Amino acid sequence: MKRILLFSLALLTAASSLMASVSRSQHSLDSIRYELATASTPDDSIRLYYDIFDLTPREKKKYIAQELYEMGVRHANAEVQLDMLCQLTLFNLDNDTLRAQYQKKAEQMSPSSRQRMTALYISVVNDVQAARYSKDPASKKRLRRLINRATIEDGASVYTRLEVAMTLCAFLDGKGRNAMLSKYLDEAETYISRLSYRLNALDTYFMAQASANYTAVGDFKKAIAIDKKLIETFDSAETKYNTQGRQFRNYDYERYNAYRRILLNFPELTPQEVEYYYGKVQEMARRDETQTVESEFYQRPTIYYYLATGRYHEAIPLLFKQLRDTDQHLSPTIRLNMINYLIEAAEKTGDKEALNEAYKMYRDVKEDNDLYDDQQEFLDMQFCYETNTLNLERSQLAVDRMRSDRENRIRAKKSDRVILYSALLVVLILIVALAFMYRTGLRMKKLNARSAKDNAALKEERDTLRRTQGDLMRASERVRRADQQKEEFINNVSNEIQTPVNAIVEYSQLIVDCIDDDRHRYLDRFAAVVKLNAELLSTLVGDVLNLASHDKGTFKIEKRPVSVQDLSTVAIDSIKDRIPEGVKVVNEVAQETDILVDTDGKRVAQVLMNLLSNSAKFTHEGSITLSGSLSDDGEVYTFAVTDTGIGIPKGKEEVIFERFKKLSKYSQGVGLGLPVGRMIATLLGGELKVDTTYAGRGARFIFTFPVK
Repeated sequence: MKRILLFSLALLTAASSLMASVSRSQHSLDSIRYELATASTPDDSIRLYYDIFDLTPREKKKYIAQELYEMGVRHANAEVQLDMLCQLTLFNLDNDTLRAQYQKKAEQMSPSSRQRMTALYISVVNDVQAARYSKDPASKKRLRRLINRATIEDGASVYTRLEVAMTLCAFLDGKGRNAMLSKYLDEAETYISRLSYRLNALDTYFMAQASANYTAVGDFKKAIAIDKKLIETFDSAETKYNTQGRQFRNYDYERYNAYRRILLNFPELTPQEVEYYYGKVQEMARRDETQTVESEFYQRPTIYYYLATGRYHEAIPLLFKQLRDTDQHLSPTIRLNMINYLIEAAEKTGDKEALNEAYKMYRDVKEDNDLYDDQQEFLDMQFCYETNTLNLERSQLAVDRMRSDRENRIRAKKSDRVILYSALLVVLILIVALAFMYRTGLRMKKLNARSAKDNAALKEERDTLRRTQGDLMRASERVRRADQQKEEFINNVSNEIQTPVNAIVEYSQLIVDCIDDDRHRYLDRFAAVVKLNAELLSTLVGDVLNLASHDKGTFKIEKRPVSVQDLSTVAIDSIKDRIPEGVKVVNEVAQETDILVDTDGKRVAQVLMNLLSNSAKFTHEGSITLSGSLSDDGEVYTFAVTDTGIGIPKGKEEVIFERFKKLSKYSQGVGLGLPVGRMIATLLGGELKVDTTYAGRGARFIFTFPVK
């Protein structure tokens, strides 16, 4: 009864302390958020956001870390981005997809020592997580690639070797291969010491993993030593942060895990050390809500404490609670260790019922572990096979190299004899050559006299070529200036034409509006003719400007969502005045379900207007139909313009798309509408062509363009 009262009092004290701590933290958070609202510089905002991150409960820290990372992106602060990518990786150990995204973001940042180490750290965490779940097929595939990398160490960098060594440590943890695990632990520690730039997150992560690995192989002394060093690292980092102004940064959660791992190695602790470290676990748990929950409900540190102090009766119910709780997802190694502790406690207390149940659990876990060991043995055999294969290939290369060297030496001896014989032959050839050169010298004297005359002629030709080259350069400059003047003339004339054309249209309409009603109809017809011709002239000017912009490379495409029904309506309304009497215009697009496409609506409408205008010129009776459809995959939209006009002669389907080409010299326009339409379609990523499969009266034009 007394013990229950003391335990209740301790719980009330811890709860009171926790509520007070939460109240103080909330007060500090409110103050910092108020100060953040008035921050004047990005550095002040980041500093205050770090304080919010440090004060936020652990289960909510990942949301603040994400906001802090985005703030680093907005202010181009690479240090903040890399720091938060490390934090987000640890907060999302159960999410492979997010961790892969964090690794990709780190690898894509500007190269630096910190960037490279951060990318390595996230890659190591991802590989270690895959190793821990190596029963999964995808994880097995990833581990097999890593094992292959481990066998090719001669050309690998220290970063690659460190990543492979740490991953193999996690892969071998609890598999009964202690010698291999110790080998890779030593290698990983060696590679870390060789790094030119040290990342605190990678160092602490390695030490935490190494401590767990040494515990798994039963080397409790090394595990305890590493965790003690880790606690010193936390103390030093906390002091450094406090000096830099991060007054709320603390490592209580990390210290709690280190003290808990030390307590797990209780066989190497003295009774005084057991009491000390158990007290530290309770102290850290009281400071943090998450650890308090773990201490009260999971109670693993309490189990280790009871076992270390011989309180087996109290340890047995807690061990059963751990083993029966399906929400904990204990790994096979931890479950087997817990069962061994339960068997030991049951034997010490003589609890036969507990002992029988413990043995039953042991058999069940052992059967699963035997199957798992069989699978693991297969992976190990494959690892050895691949290693031997690579070694055999290297040995074969060495043998081939030795054989090649021996053959080279034999060839060298043969070549020496060949060189001797060749030297004698060369002497004979030199004698013959000297005689020949003497005769040749006599002939050269005669040739020199002749070549002097030839040189004089060549000099004269050279001077002539230089003069010709200068004339060509001047002509080229005149052509360039002429092209520039042509462009300026086109732009100036085109722009200057717009104003008087618009004035003619407006004044002609004004004259009609001011005339008497009895003469209004008569003059209105002439005003319509003026307006139509003005529109034709404006279209010509626009086509010329579009071609000039395309030739200069200044023609722009601006995409945004637009309705295909709106595009069809605008195009048809703009050419209604040009439709001859008796010709019906049908808009089938307006009758279909509306679709939004991502494109340059202005340019698409321009192509449609050019096609409809072209049909209007050559259709004197019947109809002009505008239709459209979306492809099955939703990637491409197709407009079709079909008319009942005079049609296009066979073989002329591509001629009409050439600039200034007209099939009839009596037809309206200058032959730019269709070339401009095809140019725009090409810039949109689509095409404009004549439908050669159309067998009806008139012609059909097909205009396609991507919608995404």
